[in-house]
Amino acid sequence: AFATQFLPEVQDSTKEWSGKSLIDIVNELVTSLEDGITDYSMGLYSDDGGHAVLPFAVQFTEDNLAIISVYDSNWPGMDRYVVVDFVKNEWFFSFSGRNPQEDECVWSGGEGDIDLTPLESRTSAVCPFCGDKTTVTKSMLLIRSASDDWSVETSNGTYSPQSDTVVDGVNARSIRTATCKDKTRLPEFVIAIEALQIQVTLPDDASAYISNGRSVIEIKTTGKKKRNPIVIDRDTVTINDPDTTTTVSNDNLAVVVTAPQAQISLGTNNINVSVNNGQENVSVNAENPRQEVTVNQDNNVVVTDATEATNNVAPVVPVALQPDVQPASLPPTAERDLSNAQYVEQVIAATTTTSTTTTTTIKKSPQIAAGTTIPGTTTTTTTVRPPSVVGTPSTAPSTTSTTTSSTTTTIPINCSSLQLESSDWGGNPPYSFMYLTKNGVYAQDECNPAQVTVRYYSDGARTQEYPNSSQIFTLNGSVRFDHVCPAGAAPYVYWRATATRTAPFNYGAWSASPYGANSINC
Repeated sequence: AFATQFLPEVQDSTKEWSGKSLIDIVNELVTSLEDGITDYSMGLYSDDGGHAVLPFAVQFTEDNLAIISVYDSNWPGMDRYVVVDFVKNEWFFSFSGRNPQEDECVWSGGEGDIDLTPLESRTSAVCPFCGDKTTVTKSMLLIRSASDDWSVETSNGTYSPQSDTVVDGVNARSIRTATCKDKTRLPEFVIAIEALQIQVTLPDDASAYISNGRSVIEIKTTGKKKRNPIVIDRDTVTINDPDTTTTVSNDNLAVVVTAPQAQISLGTNNINVSVNNGQENVSVNAENPRQEVTVNQDNNVVVTDATEATNNVAPVVPVALQPDVQPASLPPTAERDLSNAQYVEQVIAATTTTSTTTTTTIKKSPQIAAGTTIPGTTTTTTTVRPPSVVGTPSTAPSTTSTTTSSTTTTIPINCSSLQLESSDWGGNPPYSFMYLTKNGVYAQDECNPAQVTVRYYSDGARTQEYPNSSQIFTLNGSVRFDHVCPAGAAPYVYWRATATRTAPFNYGAWSASPYGANSINC
């Protein structure tokens, strides 16, 4: 889901909704959820960072107060929500609190700090770097640096997190920062730029990823010093620093370059690398699709095969760029995993803490603000647990307790067309974190558990399976899986994981596509 932020269609949709009012956003959620299907993800941004959640219900406990129930991948199975106060024109969200009702570090924001992204735009978008199939006119960047003295320059000006200067056509948001007393040392920034010609200056240890519709570019700098800007446009990347490594991928071609001076140019069916001001040229093409270009101590250009380096998608984060605390004070991941029995007990307890049935009258107000309406003018009754967030408006509605009869309804949940995904890591033994997704976001809790079978192969086409090497485990949320290398296996072993449903499924259809995009080093 995170990677789809770089797609042009997603950028356009998100930008449009970020300019809408809180009432417009809530109106749209109410309308879109009438058929019981979730159509949007929601982005929330504050001085403390940014996060995406999945809205699935809206309640109006007063004419001017909306409670948006959301699925939060940081808290699988837990009740999480966004409170919207139309009078104060503010929203409130508990990012890191174990109990949202007691969170003293609640996030808050207003118009422009919240947006919607249609899930359809994530799943139906055109690949932005598959040859010349697109006409993208924007750049999307993800930057993490050991300090905040980096900058991005366009024809409209220079953006830097050190400056308050607003640059036309540049929209930057921090996605990893601090909350309350804990300070995360290394914030990450997502920057959307309405231009293809940019200059990126990274004076410190940093990593940057750029998607511009023609290619995906990875830049890694080592050490703190004064550096010349990296000049990027749709077809070329120019570097002037021996401590900068640049990787450019276009269609099925990729090149990794580390040189004092180099220009990387995208051709029709090739990538050309000019090293040391044109003293030597290297061509990456169908015959040599993965190349690494370096300059040794004698100033000689060295070209080697880079298939292994470019096929390895496991993230390697330099020590200088590793955060020293959990993002925004979140408890450790293991404490928020559905494979953790204690956490599951907390989930169960959280849904049963209300001893009496609370009936809340939910009103869809005919007029929230002048000229703006919430669809419908009806009064309904539902059984809910009264939400409350520390720091939310003091006029938050109270609820009345009554005696009611309860009815249990099985709600159809669409768990078809799931995708088994994996975050793959090295190590000894190598391991992966596997999980199920639906339309680019984590699958609903009801879609778990699943039985996963992992098979190992000696060839990339995955036709020659190692005998007696398959493994089976139960997937429930995000689960760490330790690979076991087949006996007598070559250094690189290809694998595929397939998920099936073995437990009874009472919500409708269930199906999942396999995962098989990586290999392990044995």
